[in-house]
Amino acid sequence: MYTRILVPLDGSSLSELALPNAEEMARLTGAPLSLVYVVDLNRLDHFGMEELVGSDGLADQLQVAERAATTYLTAIAHTLEGKGLTTTIHTRCGDPTRELVAATQLGDLIIMATHGRGGVTRTLLGSVAESVARRSLVPVLLVRAATEVAPSDTDAITNLLNQDRYQPAELAQLLRMDVAQVRQAALNGQLPAQILDHHVISITRADALGWLGERRVLP
Repeated sequence: MYTRILVPLDGSSLSELALPNAEEMARLTGAPLSLVYVVDLNRLDHFGMEELVGSDGLADQLQVAERAATTYLTAIAHTLEGKGLTTTIHTRCGDPTRELVAATQLGDLIIMATHGRGGVTRTLLGSVAESVARRSLVPVLLVRAATEVAPSDTDAITNLLNQDRYQPAELAQLLRMDVAQVRQAALNGQLPAQILDHHVISITRADALGWLGERRVLP
């Protein structure tokens, strides 16, 4: 049976679709969960790194990106541990496919999400999942997301009212906005949010609705 379950995450709601399956498998096998984030130097904007353009070189940008990735993984690990699951976190730097394959060891199972036809194309793991499955020497379980349909304004508001807290990507998807706009609003103080190391962790329902009202998005 499996001795460890690797769950690659990239900060997107798509990648987190693998978590319920990983939780179930961990309970069935007793294997610990290992959350892995690969910092891709070509995609440092995943955690709101737009503010780092003026940083003193790539090394500084990488350091901030790694701290943000660690903060993100720690928050998810804390939730999983609260459910009684043994969880560790790991950050790596480089090509996502190569690093994820290199992170495995005998007895591992990789569980990761991938987009379905017509699904999200901008997220990192959705584009590399099949590549990992082809190259991995350990079993890979792909959780395929359903085709996404842009929500109407009414659906977006309904979904907002049914959630207590959102990640920037979730709020951007609901409102059909660029996630950079949401992150920028949070980073410049227009949108109240929990922020650590230039990384927008989450936005409460009340703050999101207040911001939407000020932007006259609400009817």
